[in-house]
Amino acid sequence: MAKLAVIFLLFALFAITMGASVPQEESNAPKVIVDAVNQGVENFNKFIKDNINEENLKKWQDGADNIGKSVADALQNVQKEVEKTLKQAIHKPIA
Repeated sequence: MAKLAVIFLLFALFAITMGASVPQEESNAPKVIVDAVNQGVENFNKFIKDNINEENLKKWQDGADNIGKSVADALQNVQKEVEKTLKQAIHKPIA
């Protein structure tokens, strides 16, 4: 009988302990994260507003066209050199 009383007593103490609400200070971590994300979005929007306009788009397009032309010229030069090397290798007598 005493064992049963001890079990009930422990159960009651456990229930009281678990039911108690302990006030805790709210963490600032979520607020800090939200503020950092909002600041990043603000900075990104400012960058877009300041740098994406008709004049800059034209400059970027011209730059891309120049890069494309340079790459095409380089590939043509490589092709010419390969053809020249192959012609020399074909016409060279085997010793």
